[in-house]
Amino acid sequence: RVGFYIPLYGFDADATAEYFSRQAASGNLGFVDQLFGGGLGRISLFALGIGPYITSSIVFQILSTVTPALKSLAQGEEGEAGRDTYKNYIKQTSVAFALLQGFGQSTSLAPYVFDNGPLWSLEVT
Repeated sequence: RVGFYIPLYGFDADATAEYFSRQAASGNLGFVDQLFGGGLGRISLFALGIGPYITSSIVFQILSTVTPALKSLAQGEEGEAGRDTYKNYIKQTSVAFALLQGFGQSTSLAPYVFDNGPLWSLEVT
């Protein structure tokens, strides 16, 4: 929980707070911020929370209904080793989603950064 209060370097805290308060009034970004535990508005170290893992889990649940091989892994027909393989697939995909969502968050909030160099989004991600 402490990671939600550690801010990322370079952000103008007043400008981002004003931006999120305006967006919360419209409802769209405020709702997404609450889904991620309020970390987006604080621009914190753990701003994404468990969102990438949940996204990955949902994608694999959908894929397991379509793909017979994943369905057998998910339902445990392959035994405990198959279930562990399925969980590892979800973990590996969640890392990819975390990188993608982190890069998207850093590029969308780039106007509120003091030192916005060309590699800043990759450094923060």
